[in-house]
Amino acid sequence: MLSIEEKLLSKLRKAKGVRKPTTKNIFERVMIIPPRRVWVSNYERNLISIFNPGVVKNGKNIEIFARLAFEYYKYASSLGWMVLSFDEVLEGRVRERYEVKIVMWPRYLWDFRGCEDPRVTLKDGKIMMLYTGAAYMGLEDKERFKGIRQKYSEKLMVLGDVLAYAEFDEERKPHRKGYFKIVDEDEAYLPFSNKDAAFLGGGRRDWILHRPHIGGPEDMRTRMGWNGYVDLDEMVIYADTMEVTLPLEGWETKVGWSTNAVKIGSDEYLVGWHGVLFENIEYRNGLAVVDGEGRLRGITNYVLAVSGDLQESYGDRPLSIFGDGLIKVDEMIYWFGGLCDYAIGVYRTEFDKVMEEMKWLRG
Repeated sequence: MLSIEEKLLSKLRKAKGVRKPTTKNIFERVMIIPPRRVWVSNYERNLISIFNPGVVKNGKNIEIFARLAFEYYKYASSLGWMVLSFDEVLEGRVRERYEVKIVMWPRYLWDFRGCEDPRVTLKDGKIMMLYTGAAYMGLEDKERFKGIRQKYSEKLMVLGDVLAYAEFDEERKPHRKGYFKIVDEDEAYLPFSNKDAAFLGGGRRDWILHRPHIGGPEDMRTRMGWNGYVDLDEMVIYADTMEVTLPLEGWETKVGWSTNAVKIGSDEYLVGWHGVLFENIEYRNGLAVVDGEGRLRGITNYVLAVSGDLQESYGDRPLSIFGDGLIKVDEMIYWFGGLCDYAIGVYRTEFDKVMEEMKWLRG
């Protein structure tokens, strides 16, 4: 009988890409929020970076859940919450100072190295958040995770990433739920990395997009986008529902889902994705349309990439616009991304321009 990992590897080997290695920047940059303009109201240290923001539009306001870093030694991130008016974004108006409050920080072994890269959904006034828990894995996982760079005791801990979930009430107080495992009958499987996730319907049992790294760390060509059916009460993803929906192309080192999913039709969602180029390990971004089960209906080539401008191409991780927030207001699409792991960049384009670049696969 095949294990979960073997079944998923079999599906992965059948995945075929449909994209081309072309880039057409259709977004314009609206604003940059750098760390020097941000005051963290409930923590005493000086902020050095604010990036990779998850975003929702709530009435006339934009709520941002951004990744924060205060030091370089371990780069252990927290998540901060801030609120802007949509008019500020519409006008590209940057404040002299923004107040941010830390709402999530490392507390467990499974997010000890940081809380990272949130994607958020607003449902009934509350926030549903998927994020990366930069983890230390326990002894029971050590044999399967051979080869991963280790910290502390070689016998006890190895590095990994878990797909974590939290809920925030209407006052934005968090209720952390834990992290997902992949299950099939009596077997539970924990990839040594699972991240880059987005809700589709947002129900207690519903579909998500995610990026599990199947196999071991030596299996570098397995980092692709998948769908999957989840149970939020049991914190599981059902293996038999998973399919590769964002294949890796030959010129890329990895791909993944970048943003939350925005509903644009009765059974259609717009979602951002990213690919990292072999050529110069630059992050470039595109958009896809998926159905309510996360099956790919259409996809663009790259439509958002660094311009070469100093402000968006140089930082702690050069040549990257990454994640994490996508909203549609009237006929405009707004992408909130992290600039080179140091600042927040906001970009916009016309919805019609996105659709012009979309290659349709089904439906």
